[in-house]
Amino acid sequence: MTAAKALSTLGTKEQPFRFIYVSGEGADQTEKSRQLFGRIKGRTERELDEAETGTFKTISVRPGAINPTAEVCYPPHSRYPKLNIGKFMMGDLSMHPVWV
Repeated sequence: MTAAKALSTLGTKEQPFRFIYVSGEGADQTEKSRQLFGRIKGRTERELDEAETGTFKTISVRPGAINPTAEVCYPPHSRYPKLNIGKFMMGDLSMHPVWV
């Protein structure tokens, strides 16, 4: 929220500043979740919605899963051997990001 408040003055009416918040599955805006993670992410989503103005717009996204490529898991400068675990387990589908 501190970052959003600091950036909220950067937009104009013609071109509002857009703040994108990457939340997570299980976020609960009512804060009744049994998991602390869900309550905190939900509260942040709700506070960002309330912080919107004509010059500051917010977008909260909840990716269901992100499957990194082998290059991300094992970059060329890594000391570990380049293993393609995702392709071994799930075929070529695991080599692309999945957005739900």
